[in-house]
Amino acid sequence: IAELPDEMKLAKEEWIQYLKFESGVKDLTSGANNVNQEKYIVLESYPGVMFNSTKQIQRIDLERKTYNKTVHLFVEGKGFTINMSVSTKSSLEINERIFMSMINSIVFPDQYN
Repeated sequence: IAELPDEMKLAKEEWIQYLKFESGVKDLTSGANNVNQEKYIVLESYPGVMFNSTKQIQRIDLERKTYNKTVHLFVEGKGFTINMSVSTKSSLEINERIFMSMINSIVFPDQYN
């Protein structure tokens, strides 16, 4: 969770417009490597994006490819990011249901006050 820079502190309706009807999903995923399955999402009434990507990383003396599923949400001036990173494409597919269950269990209780 991170405070968004002032230029990104949009109203919820502005985020929905930008992500759902304009170039927001492409704009936000353009910095990631080998993006696919990018799409607009809503979680707990907050707009966001979800996408898969791959990346070559180096750990100690090993270089390997990682497979990632990422969710970015925009919640009242904050960016909320959840990422699953695994070492094989099959691990991404196998664990996707668990990741999605975890994502769908998130509740932002302040909106109900």
